[in-house]
Amino acid sequence: MGAGKHIKTAMIDKGLKAGEVAERLGDNPQVFYNKMSRDSFKYAEAERIADALGCDIVLRDRETGKIY
Repeated sequence: MGAGKHIKTAMIDKGLKAGEVAERLGDNPQVFYNKMSRDSFKYAEAERIADALGCDIVLRDRETGKIY
């Protein structure tokens, strides 16, 4: 699953629309919507979006489940 799907899931769970998230980021809503549509995020962008959503990005070991 790409970052965009995780972001969309978090937005739905929190009842937020793309425009609201863009506003929290100080970004143009159309630019944010385009990035969501293409699912083309740099890691730094995904971090900013996660922060705006009150979420963390987690790296988890697939075998042990350990979170890094």
